[in-house]
Amino acid sequence: MTTFDFGDSNGEVPAHRHINPDGSIGGWVADTAFVESSVYIGFEALVYNKARILNMAKVYENARVYHHANIFDQAEVYGKAIISSHAKVFGNAKVFGNAIVSSFAQIHGDVSFFEGVMIYGKLNNVSNIDIPKKERNYNNSDDKNDCVQQGLLHMFQNWKSFNPRKYETAFPYFTEIFKRGLADGINIINNKKNYNDDKIVMISIDR
Repeated sequence: MTTFDFGDSNGEVPAHRHINPDGSIGGWVADTAFVESSVYIGFEALVYNKARILNMAKVYENARVYHHANIFDQAEVYGKAIISSHAKVFGNAKVFGNAIVSSFAQIHGDVSFFEGVMIYGKLNNVSNIDIPKKERNYNNSDDKNDCVQQGLLHMFQNWKSFNPRKYETAFPYFTEIFKRGLADGINIINNKKNYNDDKIVMISIDR
C-alpha cells in the first residue's frame, strides 16, 4: 500500500499519484479524496481528506485542496492557493497566488482571487470581479503597495457604514469600497488628485 504524509498532523495515509488526462503523472491524492479522471492535478499539488475535484477542473503548482472542499466545472486552483473546509470553487473561477478560500465560501463565475485574499464564511454569487486589479495598473511594486494601502484605508474609514439589514453579506460591499480605494490610489499616483506627502491620516475603528 502506497502512503503519503500531507503535513496535516495525520501522518502517513493511503494515497496515490493522480494520472492526468494527457497521461502525465500528477500530484498526490489521498485515497479518501475523489478526483475524476478528467481532472488535471499538477505534480506538486496536494488533494486530501475528503476533497472532491470534478469535471475539467485543474489544481496545480503548489495548491492544496482538502477537508470537504469541492472544485469542479472549469475552475482552476494554482500557485500556493488553499481551498479547504466546505468551500466550493466552480464555473470559470480561478484562485491562485496565496489566496485562501475556506469555510462555506462559494466562488464561481468569471472571477479571480489571488495575492493575499482570504475568503471565509458563506458567500454566494461571487462573480465577475477581480481582486486586486491586474499588475498592468501599476508602474511598479511600490505603486501597487501604495494603492493597496489606499484601498485598506478606505475600508477602515467606511467599515461602520455597513448595514447588515440592507446587505446579505459584507463581502460585496467592502469589495466595492476596496476597489474604489485602489482607483483613488492610482489617481493620486498619476497626479490626477492632489496629494500631500507629509499628510498623516489617523482613523479610529472603535464603535
